[in-house]
Amino acid sequence: MHSVPHHSLDVAASASVLVSVFRPPVAVPGDALIALAAFHDLGKFTRPFQAKVPDLWPPSLGPFTQPPAGFQHDDAGFVLLSGSLAGRFDRLFAGWRSSSARDPFFRAVTGHHGRPPRPLDMDDLPRSVACPVCLTAAGAFVEEVFAVIDPPPLPRLDAADRDRLAWYLAGLAVLADWLGSGRRWFPPVVAVDHTNLGKYWREVALPRARKAAHDGPGGVFPAQAGMNRTMLRRFVSEGRVPRAGGDEPMIRMMRRSVPMCSPRRRG
Repeated sequence: MHSVPHHSLDVAASASVLVSVFRPPVAVPGDALIALAAFHDLGKFTRPFQAKVPDLWPPSLGPFTQPPAGFQHDDAGFVLLSGSLAGRFDRLFAGWRSSSARDPFFRAVTGHHGRPPRPLDMDDLPRSVACPVCLTAAGAFVEEVFAVIDPPPLPRLDAADRDRLAWYLAGLAVLADWLGSGRRWFPPVVAVDHTNLGKYWREVALPRARKAAHDGPGGVFPAQAGMNRTMLRRFVSEGRVPRAGGDEPMIRMMRRSVPMCSPRRRG
């Protein structure tokens, strides 16, 4: 089993390697993009995702009840980022006049399975999908990521630069998730042994990502992906989004001071 917070930091660490090699098409702080990559699976802090393995239903969510269908974690993640948890991202978009200008970036990172998130036509998820415990856990994770990575805010961008950067971020999120899901380099850890996420980021996730970049063909990608540096550069620079593949580790929510949620296979 591998917790969602730890997997998310593995993916962010992989994004840090990719950003260092394949520069964004717009001059922005790399750490801001790396932090956004860490939020690609935020939708897994929801009841439908946790219910996929009823035997692992977390007690913090109360008695097991079957959540409503139709809320995939990528779609739910976008609603969390742009709705209930939107205020937690103000620091990353300081000076941006329109909150809707952030949406292309949120769509880019949550659409990491090869398609943008489906529009759910709602500002917030219903309690049957994202209960107060889910929102508290997801919000706590967002704050942890900002504390660990400490990204500077993104500069204000015109519409053309926002679009270019969103395309880049879409490719980056897919590739970072693909690389960060490779169990050859990112074997699962026991969550309770790594509750200090800052220490995990520095001593585990980043070193593993550097090793993955060193070991992969062309020095940047896992062998099973069958992609070389030239192909990777094209995907990232053009914003082309391949479907995620390769190893898919077991991941779960970890429980720290705030009750988080349970294990199951990544999907």
